[in-house]
Amino acid sequence: MQFFYPGQTKAETGQTGYMGSEYKTDTGMADNVIKRSATVVSGNDRVTADTIMLVRNIDSVTGEVWEEEQKIPSAYIGFDRSKLADIFVSYGAAPSLKDREKGLKSVRLLSFSQKKITVSKTYEHLEKEADYRLCLEDNRIVVYKDNRLEEFLEPEISIAALPETVQKEIIYGKHMASERELHNFLESYHSSY
Repeated sequence: MQFFYPGQTKAETGQTGYMGSEYKTDTGMADNVIKRSATVVSGNDRVTADTIMLVRNIDSVTGEVWEEEQKIPSAYIGFDRSKLADIFVSYGAAPSLKDREKGLKSVRLLSFSQKKITVSKTYEHLEKEADYRLCLEDNRIVVYKDNRLEEFLEPEISIAALPETVQKEIIYGKHMASERELHNFLESYHSSY
């Protein structure tokens, strides 16, 4: 689906009917004004509902680059290159929570035309601290790191020696957000850890 924009001609859209400079008047002067205004509008590229936004994501630590095509946000429609560049500078200074969590470092407008804009988002991959999960397997406590695929530690703590509430937490998989939290927990139930 293609949208109508003031100043487009039939040749630009491939559609028939009234399109800006095709308007016929009795006076050549009015027709000439319409043609000139159409030229000015088409010479100054602006974001439209048809504009494609290509986002080039770059991980500055690993060097990985991936691109994704996104729908142009309706708030950007009508902006020229200068206004859109300002918007991205402002966004880079105060990004969304989602981008902040990903480690967004910078945002730049790389290319701009009415048909397509290219935006570069550079991320500084933030290594999150590992998390741990205490589980009960074969009546013994086992600690898994992150993805639960590999056993991290098997503390010498008997499940029976723990309070009932802690036993239930471990049976369901007790989560520890950091190695420090894990160490403190194990130390509190086993003096030699």
